[in-house]
Amino acid sequence: MLLETPAPASLLGLAALMTDHPPSAPSTPPPIPPTAPRALVRLLQCTACSRLFTSPTTLPCGHTVCRPCLPPPAPPPRRHPGPTLIIRCPIPSCALPHKAEDCATDVCLSKTVDSVLAAVDAFRSHLPPHPPAPLLLHERPAEPWILASGAEAPARTYASPSGSAGGRLLAVMDMAAAGALDYAADVAFGETSPDADAPDAPDAALLDAVRGAAARELDCQVCLNLLFDAVTTPCGHTFCRQCLARTLDHAPYCPVCRRGLGLPATLRHRPSNKRLVALLRGIFPELSEARAQAVRAEEEVRGGDELPLFVCTVAFPGLPTFLHIFEPRYRLLVRRALEGDKRFGMVIRRRPEAGGMGEEEGLAGADFGAYGTLLEIVGCQLLPDGRSFLETRGVSRFRVCSFGARDGYAHGHVELVADVPPEEEARLECEDMAAAVAGNDPLAKMSTAELLGVGLSFVGRMRALSAPWLHERILHAFGGPPAEPGPFAFWLASVLPVPEEEKYALLGVRTVRERVKRVIGWVRGIEGERW
Repeated sequence: MLLETPAPASLLGLAALMTDHPPSAPSTPPPIPPTAPRALVRLLQCTACSRLFTSPTTLPCGHTVCRPCLPPPAPPPRRHPGPTLIIRCPIPSCALPHKAEDCATDVCLSKTVDSVLAAVDAFRSHLPPHPPAPLLLHERPAEPWILASGAEAPARTYASPSGSAGGRLLAVMDMAAAGALDYAADVAFGETSPDADAPDAPDAALLDAVRGAAARELDCQVCLNLLFDAVTTPCGHTFCRQCLARTLDHAPYCPVCRRGLGLPATLRHRPSNKRLVALLRGIFPELSEARAQAVRAEEEVRGGDELPLFVCTVAFPGLPTFLHIFEPRYRLLVRRALEGDKRFGMVIRRRPEAGGMGEEEGLAGADFGAYGTLLEIVGCQLLPDGRSFLETRGVSRFRVCSFGARDGYAHGHVELVADVPPEEEARLECEDMAAAVAGNDPLAKMSTAELLGVGLSFVGRMRALSAPWLHERILHAFGGPPAEPGPFAFWLASVLPVPEEEKYALLGVRTVRERVKRVIGWVRGIEGERW
């Protein structure tokens, strides 16, 4: 006889599944021993409906539910230039809104669940057709149901069709599949159960089958290793956080389906796939720990977050920077970069008349600004005299926390600079527009999309007037104006003839809207000078 009771948090890891955690250090439940079938089955249950997953869908917040459990798409509660329809996370402790098009079925988890259920069916097919002894399970919800009379509702009883021969794990799996096992409740064997002293051989055999089935689906499709700190994209594909970040350095597309993702390369604010992280840690604790150690060792070999720093000019993410290398110290920097990962940091030289660009940001004694851009070498022309011409592309922004010197050039410990999450961006935009109603700032009254329109119109007029900073050679190098506000602000800052100190100030801004407002302010200033 199985009695269903509230499970201890140490066994379930329920808090890890229901609450957010830092993406870089995912919180996970402890490993599942073969004697804890309830903990394993819970990892395959939907938090909303308590049944085994059907078309599991992992939302951008990291929570996973069955697709039928998602609320219908609805318009946002108030006007803002965002998605036309949103879906709110059905987890009560979350309830974050997400774009409807970003809520695709979780391909990895869906395949894993299908493979596990196929393994369970194969295991069941080898059992006796008529079990020698029934196995009864009695449900006791975590919060007992109270009848109108005030009495506690009687517990439901479930008879496992596999009987005692299938073991406890299969019985709990059957109970969950039938919808008779609440997600938040535990299963314990009563002392009077005839199966209390039964051997664990059926459970161990089924657990091995489940592990074998899941292992075939839980590899990252970039590095082909077991997923580590799994992150699911808006299109439903899942990768290691580090692997996805590396692919986004080169192109903003899903490595599998090539859909545009619209994710920052740092992925700093992108939550992990909570259910997959828990499943991996629960079913493969040793492999997961070995994978974590391998990642840590790789980071140590790369020198952690220390970067060689090229003190020269302002560079922006996603845009090219062309360099003529002639100083011996920077020839060495470039050679080492070409022999390694082809990356280095670009920071602006601090001019005395520009003020404490580095000192005011915590870098006393630095001759460069605290904010910079990680560059990747995409082309190199070496000359016979040792000079070289480099073509680089901006990858991401960073802030220098501390610095030193090595072989004549600076190097620093840095932290990546990421924008606020999209939900926070939309909230701040609404607040900015609402606060500007009674003010005199015309730019603050405009939505980010409207500000983008102003910028694109300005670029079109300047091209018609053959502005020298929009020469065909410049457009060939930097491309045309992007249609998205985030890339547009950096693009316009790259080509517009404004002082470098003003361009530098964009690197520390963490909202798209504020950057767009600043560059449109430059546009208004230029147009005012013309007239």
